[in-house]
Amino acid sequence: TAYRRQRQMCIRDRLLIALDDREVQFVLAQRDADVKELEAKIKSEKLKFESNKNSLEHEQELIDLAQVSVERMQKLVERRAASAAQYDQAIEEFSRRMLQFTNRKLQVVDFENQLATLQANLQKSKAIYDDAKLDVERTKIYAPYDGRISRDTVEMGGRVQPGERLFEIYSQAQLEIRAQIPTSYLRKIREAVDEGLKLRAWMDVDGHELSLIHI
Repeated sequence: TAYRRQRQMCIRDRLLIALDDREVQFVLAQRDADVKELEAKIKSEKLKFESNKNSLEHEQELIDLAQVSVERMQKLVERRAASAAQYDQAIEEFSRRMLQFTNRKLQVVDFENQLATLQANLQKSKAIYDDAKLDVERTKIYAPYDGRISRDTVEMGGRVQPGERLFEIYSQAQLEIRAQIPTSYLRKIREAVDEGLKLRAWMDVDGHELSLIHI
């Protein structure tokens, strides 16, 4: 039928078969979310780094004030103008400020290591995403060249296995045709070839005349 002939003909880059891609699309969406999550973490770490750097100078000033408070409270205790509890409280405040400053400084120093780790994870996630994207692209099969589909092995909605042959296609431009020539024509053909004449041949395919090249 006309439908059958049209289906068997194919043009280069024309979609031939589309597999169900819902599962691989879901995986691709997950991999895309992983990439975006890591990109957001890197952005957050950079902002945190800038904030920590800006806070260090301020926290150093607070440490200096806490140390002055401890020294002043110590003198007051010696003159019995302040209690030992007040002195202990000043020391506790100084220790808390010092610990906070140290932790923040460690975060600033360790920023490059944290950033390198996140960027390595991002590159890995991008590679996994590209692999998932390739799986999605593989669900669609396009004609590699102009030709004809000589055989179908699957039906619409059918299930296939990895490595299973889906169809067979051949290029009409590289199609080799062998035909037997009646003996009564051989002498004339030999004479034409010896004289260097070009032989013209053609064939009828689905009502279309195709020219052939003599080899």
